[in-house]
Amino acid sequence: MTARAPLWCSVEGINGVGKTHLLGKVAQRFPAGEYAMVAELTDTRDAVPSKVIAALSGGDTFLRTGHPRTETLALLGLKVREYEQIHALPDPPAVVLEDRGVDTVAIYQAAIWGGTDAIAALRDQLADLITATAAIWRPPPDRVLLLVDDIDACVARYARRRGSPVTTEERALIECADRMYRDRAHRDSRRFRVIDRAGRDEAAVVEQMFGEIIEAAGGPR
Repeated sequence: MTARAPLWCSVEGINGVGKTHLLGKVAQRFPAGEYAMVAELTDTRDAVPSKVIAALSGGDTFLRTGHPRTETLALLGLKVREYEQIHALPDPPAVVLEDRGVDTVAIYQAAIWGGTDAIAALRDQLADLITATAAIWRPPPDRVLLLVDDIDACVARYARRRGSPVTTEERALIECADRMYRDRAHRDSRRFRVIDRAGRDEAAVVEQMFGEIIEAAGGPR
């Protein structure tokens, strides 16, 4: 019998919305061996992506080298590699929890490549093109949990985490990504579930995230 493919769930959202922290809490709800965690590319300890990210960063936390096409293909290559690694496991987990997926690459690279002041339709076309390019080598996540919150709260968290203020240009990019995420979630309601954490207790947000994953998996496995 062919093994059932794991449910692939990515957690998305702008910088400072709390993806990594909340996803870690969600992971604690699963039994050991039932899930695999795919770390954000900038947080991974894997040597290959670490070297690629180091080459792309150059001191810029948004990985802007001035060569957006190269950046995009490099990041997509790492996302395809993650997919291949999971599916090469002899005993794949029931659930894959991914901290930022191909939608991150599509949205942020489209905003950087197209420009935050460009016509929204142009950025959306670029994002769709990037997503379609990724789909040649790996399918999109089965479920995307889009975390949203007040922009000011996210920017403040992000600044605290990295230890430096967010510039006007960086804030414009974050705000652009926020608009693009919300629009994409509206257009792709089959995959996306929007989870608003503004003013909510952390435990309630984690419970909702966990529930969405279990529902997408068709109930407990």
